[in-house]
Amino acid sequence: TNNKKVLFTLYGVMAVLMVASVAIGWMTHGENFGTVFFFAKGDSLMDFFHPIDFCLDGNPYNNKDEGAIYPPLCYLIYMLIARYLPAEAVSGGAFGLRSTQAGIMAYIFFITLCMIITFWVMNSILKKRKDKYLLLFFSLLSTPFVYLYERGNILLLIPPLLCVFYLYYESEIKWQREVAFICLCIAACIKIYPAALGLLLLIKGDYKGIIHCIIYGLLLFFVPFLFVGGLGQFPVMVQNLMEGSGSTLSVGQGPGYKINVASTVTMYLGLRGNLVNEDLMIGKLVTNMVTWGALISVFFIKKNWKKWALLCGIMIGFPGFSFLYTGVLMLVPLLAFVKETNRSAIDYPYAVLFALIFGLLALGQMPFLAVIPGAYPTYPSAFFEGTAILLMLVLLDLEGITEAIKYFVGTRQTVSE
Repeated sequence: TNNKKVLFTLYGVMAVLMVASVAIGWMTHGENFGTVFFFAKGDSLMDFFHPIDFCLDGNPYNNKDEGAIYPPLCYLIYMLIARYLPAEAVSGGAFGLRSTQAGIMAYIFFITLCMIITFWVMNSILKKRKDKYLLLFFSLLSTPFVYLYERGNILLLIPPLLCVFYLYYESEIKWQREVAFICLCIAACIKIYPAALGLLLLIKGDYKGIIHCIIYGLLLFFVPFLFVGGLGQFPVMVQNLMEGSGSTLSVGQGPGYKINVASTVTMYLGLRGNLVNEDLMIGKLVTNMVTWGALISVFFIKKNWKKWALLCGIMIGFPGFSFLYTGVLMLVPLLAFVKETNRSAIDYPYAVLFALIFGLLALGQMPFLAVIPGAYPTYPSAFFEGTAILLMLVLLDLEGITEAIKYFVGTRQTVSE
């Protein structure tokens, strides 16, 4: 059947990428895996240890120059972790903490808990599917997840939260819907952009659910400020965030490890060996076009997995600082795509694109990418993952806008009759 062929395409490409990565690893003694890790080898796991260090004086936003840009709920989580670390472990700064037994064990407990929850929720979504363990294997060992493990970023919490939202937001059971709303709001109060998924409630006319989300969101976002220096830290956080994100949008920085739309566009423009400010403007223009197209298309495109892919896609594509690990935000669209049974020919390219996002792209450096300028090297992992996300957004935008045109033409004809 078409469904089996589409899934065969998905798993086939994932398997080829996995085998290729392992084979190249054998030939290069694992050097190729450096292209799915951060290039600064001495900086591994520091997305986990830096925020803990920021929290030790009670006000993480004093560490603006070091990158304290998270919403306060994140720092409450890190304060909780820090509470279980001995004084001698945290006395040597973030890098000193990473070198201690307590620090390493804290990270192991954190990542293990995150992955157990992620595995459990994915298993709940896939239920009795025969291919579920194959999908779990490939997705949890994919490029965005591997890069996320290496960085130790708090984004690890977002996939299971969004999975719970997907699992329950349309439930007929009230408490399950409330759990879904709370999980969405927690995700939004950690990484902000998941708030875009609230449009799914608007599309289905769940205005009561929207009100609940607004209440949960305001409480979860602002109450934690009381524990990290007070509400006066809100403008400080916003300033830190704007300055931090703005520093990633420059010719000097280059596209590097980022897979947002603007960075992907500048990767292609940078293949000529240089980047100029006009290239960044082109990237921003394409970003705005794709984003507005997605926001329109999500109201007209029919399949649920495509609505999720549009919204999760712009959560990655729109911000200027979407690093390689943000590909994990496409996990729910992947699960929904696999569960789809009403297939068409267009699902084959979507299967390939999902495989590129959730394949293991440890292919080593490719010479044609080495010419792209920037502070960070551009690796095939970011190049192919970013390309896949951009192409998926473009295809979905075209489909959604086509459906919108059909709707308005049909409505006009009905009125004229």
